[in-house]
Amino acid sequence: MPSPSEKPNSKNQNYALHGALQGHSGAVVCLGATEDGKLLASGASDGTRLWNLENMTAIARPAGAGIRGATTALLWVRREDEAAEVLFFGTHRGFLVCWKQTAPSVFEELHTMQVTQGAEITGLAFDPASNRLTVCNRDSVVQAYTVERPLTLHNLFSVTIGDFVPKAIAFGEFRNNEAEIMVFGLYDGRVITLRSTTGAVLATRQIGGMIGDADVNARKGLFCVDDPTQGVALYRLDNNNRVKTFEVKVTKTHPRARQVCFADDGSVIVSGSDHGVLYIFDRWTGEAIDELAIGPVDWLQTVTATDVNGVSTILAARSRELAGGNEILVWKRAKAKKPWSVPAAYGQLLTAMHALVVLGAIIFLYQKLKAFATSQLVQ
Repeated sequence: MPSPSEKPNSKNQNYALHGALQGHSGAVVCLGATEDGKLLASGASDGTRLWNLENMTAIARPAGAGIRGATTALLWVRREDEAAEVLFFGTHRGFLVCWKQTAPSVFEELHTMQVTQGAEITGLAFDPASNRLTVCNRDSVVQAYTVERPLTLHNLFSVTIGDFVPKAIAFGEFRNNEAEIMVFGLYDGRVITLRSTTGAVLATRQIGGMIGDADVNARKGLFCVDDPTQGVALYRLDNNNRVKTFEVKVTKTHPRARQVCFADDGSVIVSGSDHGVLYIFDRWTGEAIDELAIGPVDWLQTVTATDVNGVSTILAARSRELAGGNEILVWKRAKAKKPWSVPAAYGQLLTAMHALVVLGAIIFLYQKLKAFATSQLVQ
């Protein structure tokens, strides 16, 4: 566990600290990057902020938290017929807000609505194939909307799941011409699958224990969840079998939820911790590729991953209420060392020696032919 004097560091030097994004005060509870890795959105007790990850600068935001409360979930949405980046985020008081990019460094607020009375929005998911946006909140409600032009929301369904507190939501496997909705329960370890058109319950699976967070990689047929008492549990989508558990140390008496995510096209799994260390696991071997200590902090919950200009990038933020500013640390995968190469001068010498050997062979062959021709004439 890092001491108060420790600075951010990488245990195995596989990741290098690229910089810090400064501007938030209080706990940062959610992070999300655009598909191309150029923009980042962050949610905290002081609202939503926007960042340019290419030049590590802040982008002006249309509004702060205000009466809507802290930002608790966010999601970038890209429609096929919409070139601009669009951000949806939910708040502690049940507001759903939409911001749209109108210029490279300019966003405007298109609309906001309170989808639930005072209940925290805990998860958002989007299916680009059907233009469906799903929302879950602490009132045990799951809602679905179709995102229509010009980015207006049309209510599709709203269902209440009894004795169930949704912690995360995602689109899963594609069945019967539609992507199923997966809802992960916080307290009871249930994963409930819903039909994306009606909200009807298709299946309920019990994976045991609490679920602190979840991430689904439907293309790889996998999902991972935070098991606060053990670490990160990896499952197959097709049969719900647990594939592997990646151990994360628990140092506190009461386990706390940690965010988890896939990185590097699903080959890497990232997890926060209760002692200020970011764990990065190889999905295939289960070994920790690296451990990133972010400094004097005990609760590191908030993480996400993306690729910035082709470089694997991991972002982490302190998720505990702190006095003063709270920064977002940006780590990039260290470049592989270049293979050993021959110095230029030595290479030139080898080339010259090779040329001499070839020339010697030609002279030797010429002399042999000349001697043979002479012997023929003598005869």
